[in-house]
Amino acid sequence: MQGSLVLSLLAVLLAAANGQDSCSCKNPPAKCSPSVNQCAVNFRDGACMFTLETVSSGGRDNETVYATCVENFATCRTGPISLTVGTDKQVRTNSMCCQSNLCNQNITMAVPPKSSLKNGLQCEACNDSNADQCKNRVNVSCMGSQDRCIDFAGTPVSSTTTPLILKGCATQSACELKVNGNFHYSKQTYTLTKADCVPATSKGSNAAIHALAFFPTLAGLLLVKQLS
Repeated sequence: MQGSLVLSLLAVLLAAANGQDSCSCKNPPAKCSPSVNQCAVNFRDGACMFTLETVSSGGRDNETVYATCVENFATCRTGPISLTVGTDKQVRTNSMCCQSNLCNQNITMAVPPKSSLKNGLQCEACNDSNADQCKNRVNVSCMGSQDRCIDFAGTPVSSTTTPLILKGCATQSACELKVNGNFHYSKQTYTLTKADCVPATSKGSNAAIHALAFFPTLAGLLLVKQLS
């Protein structure tokens, strides 16, 4: 135990000697050293990230804090996001990125408030690591300011985690997440391989389209009947 602690401390010191600084780690991916709760980063390209996540499901709110290093500051997305990924599952996050030594520790922030107000929009939802499960289309009602539909996929930073497949309602801010960027979800960290984001549709839009398509047919049948 003491030997591993010494090695971890030595790694951080060597990183500092090579022009690198450190970020705080909490619920980290594999690249973080659990013995010192830090990871090395070069602020020329990278950054420290802090994310707060609250998952609301079954009347419960489960909060998770992430802190880690990001190799590419350009892929580091900041700010709040609100998702609905199931009939009874909302995910609310807030993130920040910074570029100074251990700047992502002792952070105080809040996630967006939970909304129980349906806004009339809906999206196809899926929250499963098995792609086959997403073939069953389940529409969910978007809540509050959620006016986008997302279709995300990602590979886990830790090889012991299953891949990410996530569909549902989202706020506009979720569209800022890009392929190759880090995404923290459900106590795991993923590198996004797909980050589609499109406007949500109203519940009646599909019905209206089908109705408009049906009216010419109905009018034709009535005309034929009248002429006969």
